[in-house]
Amino acid sequence: AFKNTLFNFNAGGFFDWLAIHPRGHMAECLLLALLGCIVIFVVSLKRERGVDVAGRWLALPAPVRACAYIVWGFFVAVSFFFTSSAGGMFLYANF
Repeated sequence: AFKNTLFNFNAGGFFDWLAIHPRGHMAECLLLALLGCIVIFVVSLKRERGVDVAGRWLALPAPVRACAYIVWGFFVAVSFFFTSSAGGMFLYANF
């Protein structure tokens, strides 16, 4: 499957999919992607400055971390509602 993704990749499949499926949730998807990129950027900047991000995270009270995990899990679950199908162009679509 990985070999087919790299060597038999067909970008035209994306355009076919976009023509068939409505793009009503595109703004929400882009917003979730932007939020994820911002989090990764901030964490990488802190790590470059010598901040122990994992240590600070583990030093937070357990209820705060639990709430953060619940919010993160919610965002992951909500992201599945924006997809209508995996299609044949993704790596594990046929498995």
